[in-house]
Amino acid sequence: MNIYEAVTHHLLDQMAAGMVPWRRTWQHGLPKSLATGRDLRGINLLLLGGTDFTSRYWLTSRQAQRLGGQIRHDERASPVLCWKSRPAEHLHRLK
Repeated sequence: MNIYEAVTHHLLDQMAAGMVPWRRTWQHGLPKSLATGRDLRGINLLLLGGTDFTSRYWLTSRQAQRLGGQIRHDERASPVLCWKSRPAEHLHRLK
């Protein structure tokens, strides 16, 4: 399954459970990275904003380890989409 299918299935599962993912359902602010302090953006608002967690802060397993923490064995991961843009000079090579 590719990332597009995974995100689509996640959103469809939320809608099947009676939640409308694009409505503002969070009560504690927008999802935010605890490691970097940055607000999460884009599709991640839909993926993480509708969860039942009481904290707005998120970490990867690696970030938790670097900060001296660990993920509990009974926890499950939540999908997040990470992307990086390429410098503008790569766009001109398509001629």
